[in-house]
Amino acid sequence: MPIEPRYIVIKRRDAYAYLTLEEQNLIHALAMKVERMRKLSGRSCMNALVIEEDWPEYHQVRDMLTQRIALSQQEQQGQS
Repeated sequence: MPIEPRYIVIKRRDAYAYLTLEEQNLIHALAMKVERMRKLSGRSCMNALVIEEDWPEYHQVRDMLTQRIALSQQEQQGQS
Protein backbone atom coordinates (compact mmCIF):
# COMPACT_ATOMS: atom_id res chain seq x y z
CA MET A 1 0.00 0.00 0.00
CA PRO A 2 1.61 3.29 -1.04
CA ILE A 3 1.53 6.18 1.39
CA GLU A 4 -0.36 9.18 0.03
CA PRO A 5 1.94 12.10 -0.93
CA ARG A 6 0.20 14.70 1.24
CA TYR A 7 3.01 17.14 1.94
CA ILE A 8 5.58 19.25 0.14
CA VAL A 9 8.94 19.05 1.88
CA ILE A 10 11.97 21.15 0.99
CA LYS A 11 15.10 20.55 2.99
CA ARG A 12 16.52 23.88 4.13
CA ARG A 13 20.03 22.94 3.07
CA ASP A 14 18.74 22.19 -0.45
CA ALA A 15 16.82 25.46 -0.61
CA TYR A 16 19.93 27.41 0.41
CA ALA A 17 22.06 25.50 -2.11
CA TYR A 18 19.74 25.48 -5.13
CA LEU A 19 17.41 28.46 -4.86
CA THR A 20 18.10 32.14 -5.24
CA LEU A 21 17.56 34.37 -2.23
CA GLU A 22 14.39 35.67 -3.92
CA GLU A 23 13.07 32.11 -4.32
CA GLN A 24 13.93 31.30 -0.70
CA ASN A 25 12.07 34.41 0.45
CA LEU A 26 9.06 33.46 -1.70
CA ILE A 27 8.89 29.96 -0.20
CA HIS A 28 9.16 31.44 3.29
CA ALA A 29 6.39 33.97 2.58
CA LEU A 30 4.11 31.26 1.17
CA ALA A 31 4.73 28.98 4.15
CA MET A 32 3.95 31.83 6.55
CA LYS A 33 0.75 32.61 4.65
CA VAL A 34 -0.41 28.99 4.90
CA GLU A 35 0.41 28.95 8.63
CA ARG A 36 -1.47 32.24 9.16
CA MET A 37 -4.51 30.99 7.24
CA ARG A 38 -4.54 27.72 9.22
CA LYS A 39 -4.68 29.74 12.43
CA LEU A 40 -7.44 31.98 11.08
CA SER A 41 -9.51 28.93 10.18
CA GLY A 42 -9.08 27.49 13.67
CA ARG A 43 -6.52 24.84 12.79
CA SER A 44 -3.26 24.30 14.63
CA CYS A 45 0.19 24.91 13.19
CA MET A 46 1.49 22.04 11.10
CA ASN A 47 4.08 19.97 12.92
CA ALA A 48 5.51 16.97 11.11
CA LEU A 49 8.29 14.47 11.41
CA VAL A 50 10.32 13.81 8.26
CA ILE A 51 12.36 10.64 8.01
CA GLU A 52 14.59 10.52 4.97
CA GLU A 53 14.70 7.32 2.94
CA ASP A 54 18.41 6.79 3.58
CA TRP A 55 17.95 6.83 7.36
CA PRO A 56 18.04 3.38 9.03
CA GLU A 57 14.61 3.94 10.63
CA TYR A 58 12.84 4.81 7.38
CA HIS A 59 11.62 1.36 6.32
CA GLN A 60 10.52 0.38 9.82
CA VAL A 61 8.54 3.60 10.28
CA ARG A 62 7.04 3.37 6.78
CA ASP A 63 5.91 -0.20 7.49
CA MET A 64 4.39 0.86 10.83
CA LEU A 65 2.45 3.67 9.17
CA THR A 66 1.30 1.45 6.32
CA GLN A 67 -0.03 -1.10 8.81
CA ARG A 68 -1.81 1.57 10.85
CA ILE A 69 -3.42 3.06 7.73
CA ALA A 70 -4.57 -0.38 6.53
CA LEU A 71 -6.06 -1.18 9.97
CA SER A 72 -7.83 2.18 10.08
CA GLN A 73 -9.30 1.60 6.61
CA GLN A 74 -10.49 -1.87 7.62
CA GLU A 75 -12.16 -0.44 10.73
CA GLN A 76 -13.88 2.25 8.66
CA GLN A 77 -15.14 -0.34 6.18
CA GLY A 78 -16.47 -2.43 9.06
CA GLN A 79 -18.45 0.55 10.35
CA SER A 80 -20.01 1.31 6.95
